[in-house]
Amino acid sequence: MVVIKLEDCDSPEPLKNVGYLDVRQKNFYHLLTQTLRSDCLPRSSESISSGLSSVLSSRTNLSNGQLLATVTGKIKGQWKATLVFDSDGTVPTPLSCHGINVNYNEYANILNTILEDPDIQSCLSWQFTIKPFIVICILIVIWTIAFLLVIFLLIDAPKSSALPIRLSVFLFPLVLLLAGYSVRKMQKQQCATIALQMLKKCVHINQLLYQLDRPVLLTASHNEGHKFFINFIYFDIGDCVANIHSYLDELHSDESEKLMALIEFYTMDAFYLTQGTLAERIVVMLAAPYSLQLLHRLLLKPHHEHHISGHMCLCQYTEEFTATYFASIKTAGGTAMLSSLFSKYLNCSLRKNSMHTVREILRIDERH
Repeated sequence: MVVIKLEDCDSPEPLKNVGYLDVRQKNFYHLLTQTLRSDCLPRSSESISSGLSSVLSSRTNLSNGQLLATVTGKIKGQWKATLVFDSDGTVPTPLSCHGINVNYNEYANILNTILEDPDIQSCLSWQFTIKPFIVICILIVIWTIAFLLVIFLLIDAPKSSALPIRLSVFLFPLVLLLAGYSVRKMQKQQCATIALQMLKKCVHINQLLYQLDRPVLLTASHNEGHKFFINFIYFDIGDCVANIHSYLDELHSDESEKLMALIEFYTMDAFYLTQGTLAERIVVMLAAPYSLQLLHRLLLKPHHEHHISGHMCLCQYTEEFTATYFASIKTAGGTAMLSSLFSKYLNCSLRKNSMHTVREILRIDERH
């Protein structure tokens, strides 16, 4: 018998002498698999222990780019719109196994960080409530009454005096149609903004996952309607960081400063992974937009595969991004190129009227 302790509780008297494995310990899965492989289990359980140990022990069954779990978020609410994730209160099994060891507190903090983001909360406005529907229903009732009055009371009225009233009443349904279309359009725009804010939040959450040594990349996307997906992707970026470290060694000091300015500008955090190297900072920063394009199969297939099968690797994506960035700031009239860089690699857009400010923040010489 193997006793596993899931949370703090009083152990029953018969089990105190048996001992237990604590699921919150870092070496829990190692101890569990060692126990399952030991002779303390009956022979009839050997097949079970070998199956469990192959699943729980290591990351050998996983490959970079593999989708581990997806959490669906929906906008709900009648008078006040709220974002709610479909979660049963437990960590998805693939995130707690395979040596990844994401515990419940980490998992809950990830979801709460996204839910409580003020930029996301500000987008959950009245368009997603029943308020527009109620207003339109009231207007329909008013229009119906006005229509009946025009039909029955203005039959014998002179055309010159009744025409403006009749015209207004008969054209009012078109106004209602345009109002409904406007609400739908505003909902789509707000959903796109929410998805962008979620992606930006994933950039910061990936920083925390990297610091916790979790081989997981987080990204977010918008589905049809008011649904959003939070995707957990397995990716061990250690080899990618090593490749980029060698690539960045060839940069001059001023180029490194411009790259650090870009990281600070995009993350809006002067202390983003500051304890790490420049290679770690740029790779972790690009992990969220890279993962999004990887899931949607928007990446070109490279001539040479690095650390992921059949797709462009994160290190190749980073090298391509860095080369394009330096080309845009060194080329005369590279403003359009810089705007395209943010759209293609970072999944965000720069406004034309803010390009001068952007170039100042990124320390780009205006002569280029």
